[in-house]
Amino acid sequence: MYRKKDFLNQLVDSLSLSEKRYFTLYTQAFNPGERSANYLKLFQEIMRGKCASSDHIPALTRMQGTNARRRLYENILKSLQLYHRNKFENTVLHNLVSQIEILYHLNLPEHCQHLLNKAYKVAVATENHIMILNLLEWEKKINLIIKNPPRTILSIVKEEQKVLEVLMHIRHLESIYSSIMEIKKQFGYVGGMARKQLDRIVLGPAMPPLESCTTYRARYYFHSIYALYYTMTYDHKKAYDESKKILSIPKNKLLSQDFMDGLLYHATSCMCIGNFEECLDVIDDCARYLKLLKLDLSDFFTVKLFYYSCCCRLIVYNYMGAREKLTETVAMTESGLVAHREKIPVEMLYIITGNLRNGYIGLTMPEKAEKMSPIFYSKEMKQIRRMLYDDYYLFRLIVIIQRGDYSILQSVALSSWRYYKKEKKQMPDQSPEVKITALFNRSYGYHDKSDIHSLLIESKNILLDYIEQLKGGAHFQEMYTFYIIWIDSLLSGRPFYEEAAEWYKHFRADR
Repeated sequence: MYRKKDFLNQLVDSLSLSEKRYFTLYTQAFNPGERSANYLKLFQEIMRGKCASSDHIPALTRMQGTNARRRLYENILKSLQLYHRNKFENTVLHNLVSQIEILYHLNLPEHCQHLLNKAYKVAVATENHIMILNLLEWEKKINLIIKNPPRTILSIVKEEQKVLEVLMHIRHLESIYSSIMEIKKQFGYVGGMARKQLDRIVLGPAMPPLESCTTYRARYYFHSIYALYYTMTYDHKKAYDESKKILSIPKNKLLSQDFMDGLLYHATSCMCIGNFEECLDVIDDCARYLKLLKLDLSDFFTVKLFYYSCCCRLIVYNYMGAREKLTETVAMTESGLVAHREKIPVEMLYIITGNLRNGYIGLTMPEKAEKMSPIFYSKEMKQIRRMLYDDYYLFRLIVIIQRGDYSILQSVALSSWRYYKKEKKQMPDQSPEVKITALFNRSYGYHDKSDIHSLLIESKNILLDYIEQLKGGAHFQEMYTFYIIWIDSLLSGRPFYEEAAEWYKHFRADR
């Protein structure tokens, strides 16, 4: 695969002032006779902004220009390699291995020994098991030609076996984690058969105990698995405890993406138990680390942070009744959905849309929320994010009450009740949706507002009773508390955001 023409300009533009200065010193030191070389002229042209695309290079033929671009790109990379030779642990390791290989082929095995020991210490400290295996392989090769090897081939082979076992243990945990993520993508919160499937994976004999997790990466996956498990099964207090343990792992012991994911899990856990201020703090930390860890160069992580930031802020500000902040977040989400539309995975798109819809309700814009109905009623939604598809039936019922269209209320309640009875047949007696839609599925018409009010009060009590029995819920549940506040808003006639602010004041006082 060939480099694109704009790669060179992108590389030069990405350099800091000190890196550009080092490149100039590098070329003067290592190529003193090439000060007038075409690739250096090209570098100056790009620096002065006279060669924006590097397509046209003044005074050079097409072939000379191609060679100049190639040489400039390669020499910049070489200078960066030297400039950052001690900055990144992986770079240090690869440089040491390169030196070992050079000395080995110069038939200087004793010289390799010191470098091998140095590289081994770095690899062990960073838990780079792939590199440890590579270094053990080099140790075997060196020991075959060295006079007095420090240990036998057998002892090296035994260590290789131990390292492979640790690596396989991490891969096993990673596989369990990936399986849970697939269930989460489809269902979100789980019950019935999905819960049984999840229990078999996490609570079954295949899940290793914490004591067997001897590496930081293994512990990362262990706590991530349980953080996801408890989140999906509504035990949010335990999920919070597990995600907190992820943050206790030193960030230099994890891959950048794993560290970022750990922060995002914790933001979710904070939100699910109502630690709203902490949730916002963690989201701010994520934005800071995204730049610090250079993950902002990745479209994947930029979109992922947009997704978490939008969802958490929409939910948190909605529950806080923070009207101005919610208005800003809704606007940010709307513009972000346009900017990132081609990059956002369908699952994320649906979840953002669901929270945006609730944000419209929070800002007393039910007509904008209703315009989004076709998205939630699609078969694709049912397959990709079942929880949002299920939620739409309850949402539709309450929004019809809000607009006062009582003539269709009974038929909507009947279709919703039938749907919930079919889909939640594993636990119909416990499902608040089944109970609420059954309340409205009555034989008489709804012409008297007092009838609606009494049914709304009963519905609210059903939701309160359900939340009360949840383990570790802190009298709060992300999805159902929204409906409690919405019902209170309908009963009092006050805007949702005012009712939410009142709810949040009492929620904080009771904690």
